[in-house]
Amino acid sequence: MPNACTVQSDSRDLNSTVQSDASKSNLLYTAPMPIFHRLPLLITLASFATLASCSSISSITSLGGGGGRPSFTAAGAHISESSDAGTVVAININTQNQFEDPLPLTLVEYTVELDGKPAVVASRSAQATAHRFSEQTFSLPAVIAGNAKPTTYRISGTVTYVPANLIKHVLYDEGIMRPSESFTFEGPVEPMPAAAPVRRIPELTREQPKPAAK
Repeated sequence: MPNACTVQSDSRDLNSTVQSDASKSNLLYTAPMPIFHRLPLLITLASFATLASCSSISSITSLGGGGGRPSFTAAGAHISESSDAGTVVAININTQNQFEDPLPLTLVEYTVELDGKPAVVASRSAQATAHRFSEQTFSLPAVIAGNAKPTTYRISGTVTYVPANLIKHVLYDEGIMRPSESFTFEGPVEPMPAAAPVRRIPELTREQPKPAAK
């Protein structure tokens, strides 16, 4: 029976595979905007807040354009490793970005149930980017003790991302706004593929010369 555990692995990147555009297979994290670029925008935001105290922050942030959000769909789950010490279930999730601006993904927080029982509460640093007009797949691991072979999974969580909107980007860097998208998926867990049988190559034998005809 799977044991509940907590996994913290902020130092590792998500394993990602770009499906739609091979030329964009390298996932890059966008660094925070330099302070000398942020300062004029922060002053502008402060002016807006003073002059338009009745306006909501959403009306101010709409000025920066680039309002796209990533979306997520399930891509199946399978047992990737198994031994007497533990079992790793890899849960695959597709990321879609249907907008013209790339969306850096920064943090994934998720919980997993295996065979209807709590198994994993995890937090991972994404350090990946959903490229413009593209679809890609990343894998979230669920590690449980023992050699159990779960057959079903349920995962729910949130993905925090850096918005393309310029003003929202500044608010993100200042810790004021951290937009995120939630997801919940469930389905069967495919067993670990069996190892391919080793093909034996027959030994080559030298053809014996035929006796000469008398």
